[in-house]
Amino acid sequence: MQVTMMLLAIVLLSFVPTVTPAHAQAVAPQCVDEVETHCGHIEPGNLRIQQCFEANINKFSSLCQTELSEGKADAAAGVARARKNKGAPQVDAITLTNDAIVELTDAPGVGRRTTVDLDKRWGADVSVIASATEKLQRALTEAKSGGNARAVHLLEMAVDFGKGSMHKEARLKAQGALLNLCQAAKKTEAPCDTVPKYGAYVAP
Repeated sequence: MQVTMMLLAIVLLSFVPTVTPAHAQAVAPQCVDEVETHCGHIEPGNLRIQQCFEANINKFSSLCQTELSEGKADAAAGVARARKNKGAPQVDAITLTNDAIVELTDAPGVGRRTTVDLDKRWGADVSVIASATEKLQRALTEAKSGGNARAVHLLEMAVDFGKGSMHKEARLKAQGALLNLCQAAKKTEAPCDTVPKYGAYVAP
């Protein structure tokens, strides 16, 4: 009995449509655009795009209703994402780390607080810390591909401090990571020309 059930399951699975490179190539460009428009906000995987398509099928053209009903919605989403990534500029770890340091900077001190732009959010702001931490996380991913162990370690600590809303500590570790990244890349132009060589935190 168990053997019969297993054979039946195998037979049934053989009829389940699978997403292959051939599927992706067969999707009409118009349908790729429509999937991006109606389901582009959903993270692909586990047939979530296909489910989105089925829930919003009336929003799709008749051509795409036919094409995507064959199980190609997830493949179309993959094509759309690849197209978007291909056109996006690549940002390196140095730029991301420096941008995070700028965000994590405190308001000017030394008695000049009244000259500060009151509408600007500075390094201690929770939303600013979150934005900077996201940049540090992306910088960490880029740095790992470069093999700079010291920079990776410092960025890992910077990310952890950022997640803990400790913006001064995150900024300090990010500065150390930036110095290591600049040295490894042998860059001397901005922002590498002004990165501190010692680990003292100094408010601007």
